[in-house]
Amino acid sequence: AIGDRNGVDLALSVPRRSVVANPGMIDDPAGAAMALAGILGTDIEVLEERLSSQRSFVYLDRQVDDEVADSAMALDLSGVYTEPENARLRPGDGSALALLGRTDIDNNGISGLELVYDNLLSGINGEMIVEAGLALASLVLTIDRALQFEAERLLADGVEAAGGKGGILVAMSPSTGEVLASATVTRGDDGVVRPSTEHKVATWTFEPGSIMKPLTMSAILETGTAAPDTGREVPGSVFVHDADFKDSFPHGTEEWSVADILRQSSNVGTILWAQDLGEEALYRQLLDYGLGAVTDMGFPGEARGILTPVGK
Repeated sequence: AIGDRNGVDLALSVPRRSVVANPGMIDDPAGAAMALAGILGTDIEVLEERLSSQRSFVYLDRQVDDEVADSAMALDLSGVYTEPENARLRPGDGSALALLGRTDIDNNGISGLELVYDNLLSGINGEMIVEAGLALASLVLTIDRALQFEAERLLADGVEAAGGKGGILVAMSPSTGEVLASATVTRGDDGVVRPSTEHKVATWTFEPGSIMKPLTMSAILETGTAAPDTGREVPGSVFVHDADFKDSFPHGTEEWSVADILRQSSNVGTILWAQDLGEEALYRQLLDYGLGAVTDMGFPGEARGILTPVGK
């Protein structure tokens, strides 16, 4: 199973039965196909083709509910029987689909965490370890399912209200860095905003925006270029390369500390301190934060991001 931080199942395997047949034991493939079609919800022609096969084993329907399997067995058709299998389910609201990923019909992980931890989740035949009467989850995430569900709902509402094409929301614990919710929604061809099947939190590259200010200021502090209470004059604009940069609000020349600049989210103040810091030191700090590199999570299709060398 894959569980959330509170032990709530996000994905688990449950016992199911598959309806199978040995075509060599079928006397009347057409009649058997007609009898089974209504129960299995499969076209008569498809079933007849399978029941007429030269093989000794064919699937008629896989991982069906017990009610379906029992109804098929009640027909008492020679050569038709059931085989036990496990089906992969996502209980409850089905949130975090893009993060969790998918498995194929044989329960092999093909995307998301199902693929990353396929060897762990597939397990091996043997004994089941239980504690206090509950099967231990194979993989426990930091995700909170209730928070994840709410994040996806609020994000979809926000994208709808903005008329956007999609959105990303990540909620983390500042003290530990644990990811509590990781949501991606997208607007489909039908115009409806719904959770995405691609975990764009990891697979997309996007500009970080104002989060660059605390990253820059951390370099200012780390290198001793300034302290939180170090002040400087911050004008209303600053010219860099070929353009004037301003703050989101008009102001004259102000005397602001490093803390003030960060609190005001001042573009001008951040640029001035970054110029004092120097491009090499800022570049090294951004590398240390992992910009321009994949994480250690090994998520399929993870984007590296773009952090070009200083010379470029």
